[in-house]
Amino acid sequence: MEINKERTAFSGFQNSGSTATIDMDATLVSTNKIDALFSYKGFKAYQPLNTWWFEQGIILHTEFRDGNVPAGFQQLRVFKDALGCLPEQVQTVRVSSDTACYQHDLLRYCSTGENSQFGVIEFAIGCNVTKEFKKAFEQIEESEWKPIYNAAWCGGS
Repeated sequence: MEINKERTAFSGFQNSGSTATIDMDATLVSTNKIDALFSYKGFKAYQPLNTWWFEQGIILHTEFRDGNVPAGFQQLRVFKDALGCLPEQVQTVRVSSDTACYQHDLLRYCSTGENSQFGVIEFAIGCNVTKEFKKAFEQIEESEWKPIYNAAWCGGS
């Protein structure tokens, strides 16, 4: 992890933005290694969990995993490790991920501002559309819905 910190600190000097948009995703990498374990898709694989820093165009943090490790395994711990790699000038963090990141501990961590450096961390994380989700969704009054588009996010005013 120390190498990642040094590399990202150097990257930050090249382009000293104060925002880090982080994308977390596990990727299956097929292999023929005898010791490799079978993935949920039925082939031998490794499944690194990568954390991509959009503004810098670099992998901020990665964790090498066996192919049978669920993509959602210990997402909060990995996210915290990735945050620890960000240089000091970063003040705002946003995270996006697929449904593997839909975990209450991670969502709570982001939404309650537990991180002393970044405070509340905005997130866009996928959710499996279950019967319970649909039921909760249908109970929200039409007047409660607000657009998520923000011109400032897109460089506008």
